[in-house]
Amino acid sequence: NGILQHPTNPDIIFIAQHAQARIISYNMQTKETQVIADKVDGKRFNSPNDLVLGPDGKYIYFTDPPYGLKEKGKSDKNDPNHFYVDKKSKIGFN
Repeated sequence: NGILQHPTNPDIIFIAQHAQARIISYNMQTKETQVIADKVDGKRFNSPNDLVLGPDGKYIYFTDPPYGLKEKGKSDKNDPNHFYVDKKSKIGFN
């Protein structure tokens, strides 16, 4: 779904995989993939989407809406895997 180029390595892109509920890196030269993140506090993401690089280039920010979930429309404010519009998850990388 969302795609973002690595800030220091032009051969690597980050991909938000909606159906697999994870963020991966993909090396366009070697064709290798690596799971960057698929959980927060032990719970799987909903449907990662909309990647953007933070201003210092240290974090990837992304939305995690409940698209395609069996009980969509039902939200639990105590569920740490449910991010609201004004709250984004962040992942650090080197």
